[in-house]
Amino acid sequence: METPSNKSGTVYYQNKVEATKAVWALMAYLSQKEIPNAIFILEGKKPNKLYMMRKAQAEAFLKRLPEVFYDEGHGLFLSKEVKRRLFKFHTLVQNIWFAEFYDKQDVAGSIHVKNEKIRPEVNRIQEELLELLKAMIE
Repeated sequence: METPSNKSGTVYYQNKVEATKAVWALMAYLSQKEIPNAIFILEGKKPNKLYMMRKAQAEAFLKRLPEVFYDEGHGLFLSKEVKRRLFKFHTLVQNIWFAEFYDKQDVAGSIHVKNEKIRPEVNRIQEELLELLKAMIE
């Protein structure tokens, strides 16, 4: 027989799993592979490849994160570390997005990311989030 505390623990774990799955779907935006949702990609031919931010994918992520976090309530079940990294990535994308309006560097729906520190930062955030999400459901 389930006790109230045991039952709420099960429900809480199920909510954590659902929150983890919702954030996992957002990880496609952080992917370093050239998949449809990836925000950052390398464009061009070697050795002149440019690190680019795809505007449509960036806009979709900027819209989707608050929906997952607030509207769907998944933010309640995410660790502080996951929240911090998600919003760090959100801020990074948003800053590049707003800088584009000042620099007018639009190239066929992409923004050239000139700051060389961005790529390793995106990689770091992605790797840390992957580890944190896996740990949430262990």
